[in-house]
Amino acid sequence: MTHSDREHRWRREWQRDGHRVVECEVCGYRHLHPLPGDADLESFYREHYHKEKQHIAYHAIDDAFVAKRLEDLTANLDFRGIYEKVETLFSGTVPRTMIDIGGGNNLLSRFFMDRGWEGTVFEPNADAADYLRHFDLPVVESMFGDADRSTQRSYSFINIQFVLEHVLDPLKMLCQSADMLDAGGLIRVCVPNDFSPGQLAWLSATGAEPPWISYPDHINYFDFDSLAQLLARAGLVEVSRDTSFPLEFLLLTGNDYYSDSSLQEKVAPIVSGFENAWLKSEQGYRLSTFYEMLAGMGMGRSAVLYARRNIANDKSHT
Repeated sequence: MTHSDREHRWRREWQRDGHRVVECEVCGYRHLHPLPGDADLESFYREHYHKEKQHIAYHAIDDAFVAKRLEDLTANLDFRGIYEKVETLFSGTVPRTMIDIGGGNNLLSRFFMDRGWEGTVFEPNADAADYLRHFDLPVVESMFGDADRSTQRSYSFINIQFVLEHVLDPLKMLCQSADMLDAGGLIRVCVPNDFSPGQLAWLSATGAEPPWISYPDHINYFDFDSLAQLLARAGLVEVSRDTSFPLEFLLLTGNDYYSDSSLQEKVAPIVSGFENAWLKSEQGYRLSTFYEMLAGMGMGRSAVLYARRNIANDKSHT
């Protein structure tokens, strides 16, 4: 029985533009119901997703563009924070090997490679895969679940960022990822923190439909608790959590940036201004502590969990 064919049970649901998200008691997280078909979903990501989202003007990529991106990469504080976190969580010497699943336009692997790591990216979209190759990244141009496991090696670090919300069977992807981890290997999973306590408070106060329901690309909707439970079912043991700026604070103070286009333009400057003020005052550690405390409360716009492979439960995927 496939994940799509499974019986789903729920007591709570939400609607937006005729699309329904249910809080599934069987899966343990919220997801679209009914679920889309495998073939339609694969076609959407292989052929349309990055073009329709217009993440990158692929036709405009040239040597100058690549050089500027590489220059900016060295100063990328988000990547530096992830890199330092991973190095801190490893004890002793480990093979510096990593994969980035569903890399898209993300150059995290190149950041690691520039620091002595060996990196590979799984990316099914042809345009995004070609983009990554401009930066000398080894790319496996396929859906992660379609890759030939017989030729795959194990890795000490696996990054899955903004991917699980897009796949039909996130537990299957996590189990496959766990199987590719070295003993003591580390996995980082980052998803939108949807239906967070702050967002639910805002929905209750306003009676609004959840504007973060994004059809057809967002199939699953995780918060910290449901993501942690899914990792455990995949035989992974949480070791740390993190988040990003709590955009729900804006909603709760009456700044509905979802429906007000003028506010949408202000969100990025608000976030960067807040973070840069701390960093420029040499108090970056307070910003990190703040985000870690928010993550412990289930708050923040993204849910980020670091976990290790639980060797004792290798055969317990359910």
